[in-house]
Amino acid sequence: MNNDKNSGKKKNPSKRKNQDVEESAELVPPPRSRPSESGPARWEPPPAVGRLLQTVRSALGTILDAADAAAAVIVQRFGRRA
Repeated sequence: MNNDKNSGKKKNPSKRKNQDVEESAELVPPPRSRPSESGPARWEPPPAVGRLLQTVRSALGTILDAADAAAAVIVQRFGRRA
C-alpha cells in the first residue's frame, strides 16, 4: 500500500526545486575586482629616442623661423602681389 501513495510523487523533488530557483533568479554580473581605468596609459619613448625627437623638433622650429623671416623679407622687398 505504501507503494501506491509514492507512485504519484516525483522521484527527485529537490531537483525540481532547484530548477524553480534557477528560473526565477536574476542575472547579476560579477563584482569588479578593480576600478576601470580612465584611459590608455601614455606611451613614453626611451630616453635616447626622446632626446632625438627633441633635437628634430628644435631643428624644425629653427628652419620654420628662418623660412618665416625670409618670407617677411620677400614680402617687404617686392610687396604683396596676388
